[in-house]
Amino acid sequence: MRKKLSVFIIILGIMIALYPFMEQGFTWYWQKRLLKDWDNRDAVEAYRVMDDLMLTEFTYEDEEEEKERAPLTPQGEMLGILIIESIDLRLPIISGLNETNLKIGISFLEETAKFGEFGNTVIAGHRGHSYGRLLNRLNEVTVDDEVIISTDKGDFKYKVTNVLIVEPEDIQVLFTDKKEKMLSIVTCEPVFNPTLRLIVQARLEE
Repeated sequence: MRKKLSVFIIILGIMIALYPFMEQGFTWYWQKRLLKDWDNRDAVEAYRVMDDLMLTEFTYEDEEEEKERAPLTPQGEMLGILIIESIDLRLPIISGLNETNLKIGISFLEETAKFGEFGNTVIAGHRGHSYGRLLNRLNEVTVDDEVIISTDKGDFKYKVTNVLIVEPEDIQVLFTDKKEKMLSIVTCEPVFNPTLRLIVQARLEE
């Protein structure tokens, strides 16, 4: 009994001695977390708007109707082309987040880092129901695949570092170290009746 009591007192003493450091560590963590959230508040709001738009599912019927109507006009500037050779993908990247742009190609979240800059560049698109339509095959992308953003300023070549499936509200995965140059491609998961988000993350190769 005395031995157990002695051990308890020793452990209690260690915990008391370490408490200021533990408290400082927790304080530091929350300071960093809150400051990071504040710095990214515009991107967070843009991501929420994007998520709402992506809830408007792009159905097979939409794809069939497109063949019968006049082509849609992009509502924004053409910024470049998203190229992923491993899934035979080439899509236009358009500035401005709206349903029209998402039906044509990929939308760039203007509140995030520009291509090739430090931080996280976020682009998003629908997953068409037809094979190869829009980001239909994004789930086939694997780590180390090459992703190219081709612009009038040159090609930005990224290497895939992670493929994630997350809840729609899990936006912390989009906050990266601003000392890195990252790209995140966001779409819905699964293709039919999507409830989750598929995110492909890649790092710029320099």
